[in-house]
Amino acid sequence: MPFETARIPCAKCGAMILPATANVTGGFCLQCHPAKARKPGAVAEHYDEAFDAALRETQSLEQATLAVCRMQLSTIRICAIESPDCPGFWDHLETTDDTAVRRCRVCSRSVFLCLGDAETLSHARAEHCLARRGFGFQVLRTNHEFEPPPPLSPEDQAVLETAQADYRRMKALNRLKYSSRFCPQCGYPCPNWEEGCYVCSRHLGVVK
Repeated sequence: MPFETARIPCAKCGAMILPATANVTGGFCLQCHPAKARKPGAVAEHYDEAFDAALRETQSLEQATLAVCRMQLSTIRICAIESPDCPGFWDHLETTDDTAVRRCRVCSRSVFLCLGDAETLSHARAEHCLARRGFGFQVLRTNHEFEPPPPLSPEDQAVLETAQADYRRMKALNRLKYSSRFCPQCGYPCPNWEEGCYVCSRHLGVVK
């Protein structure tokens, strides 16, 4: 169905947007929508663009979110210098003689591809740069202020839960430098100020 041509201002920044977009987002443009937490970097921009495209196509926050959750990509999870110029994707790194190791042109460090939790934690403890296949970015939250969300199919619910679990792993890895302990249940780092593990929710208490 073609989009309407008349435009209205975004409720936050005033940018002119299509009424169809406003109906889906509650009056916000795609940049200002509260369901999106934009972060700098190639990977975040890639997911943002995919979300925008899916939202325009489906006119549904739930379906746009699920479309992004189905994007299983090998992305860099620990960057040594946390540079916005980081290539972000495993496929954008320089190859080496080892198929599980590539080289970053920005920081000149080796990046290790991890296929599971054991490899991920081993390289994280060694403070290596690492990449891992999965979702990796926060599941975009929908806004149901005006109407309840439709029920998800078992398949869609499984996709959402997989993406949420992968995001929790990434969140724990991002807090590695603030963690003096590792969860005895799942092995992932837990920041000293958190009472529970991001990944498995085990209660650990705050480190004082």
